[in-house]
Amino acid sequence: TAALLASWVFGLGTPDNFNLPRPFDVRSWKAADTLRSTRCGMVADLRFRIGLVGKSREQITNLLGPPEQEDTQKRISSYFLCPSLLDIYILELEWKDDRVRSVVVRDT
Repeated sequence: TAALLASWVFGLGTPDNFNLPRPFDVRSWKAADTLRSTRCGMVADLRFRIGLVGKSREQITNLLGPPEQEDTQKRISSYFLCPSLLDIYILELEWKDDRVRSVVVRDT
């Protein structure tokens, strides 16, 4: 019961947060609520079928919307994916010459 309560408090047990693999959908991605996001389930399709490496900033903004965090010194844009146990998973895009150089998923 403590685990059930924790999952309810942190939004981990809600039906829209089950991060089963699903196709990437632009509208769902852009409308995602950070605490109950379905973005985690779309990451594999986004990274491997659609692909991010080599895309321009304009292409990424059209696809994902503006980043939730930007570190201009490190040239990294971040998008919030879904809650992890204590933090949140993020998608980090590293830029070189205004094109995605690398993609990493990590927790904060």
